[in-house]
Amino acid sequence: MNSLNFIGHLGRDPEVKSLPDGKQVCVFSVAVSRGSKRDRQSPMWIDVTVYGKQGESCAKYLSKGRQVAVTGTLYVREYVAGDGTKKTSIGVATTSIDFLTGNRKSQDATVPPAAQIPADDSDIPF
Repeated sequence: MNSLNFIGHLGRDPEVKSLPDGKQVCVFSVAVSRGSKRDRQSPMWIDVTVYGKQGESCAKYLSKGRQVAVTGTLYVREYVAGDGTKKTSIGVATTSIDFLTGNRKSQDATVPPAAQIPADDSDIPF
């Protein structure tokens, strides 16, 4: 079973990218706390990919610092960097995401702070 659940804060504003097939995805990183309150360690950074309408909502309503709860599946992607070296990227493709805190990106945004945007399975390319 490949399923991850975590809560963290966005480390940067969401970015919308286009896939080779023309579909768009929203990507951002989430900082997840590690260790106990007394023994706090540096955060673990997780790359998050959100597809379809769910991704559109993330791009519209999320911004750096917002807290989110993410459920998704782990993926591994290999690619060649600009300098010709092989790289591996590990991230999470969401199945659902909950917006947990305020600080909306758009002044006229009307999404409640704890809104859940369900995923449409047809948007996920695997």
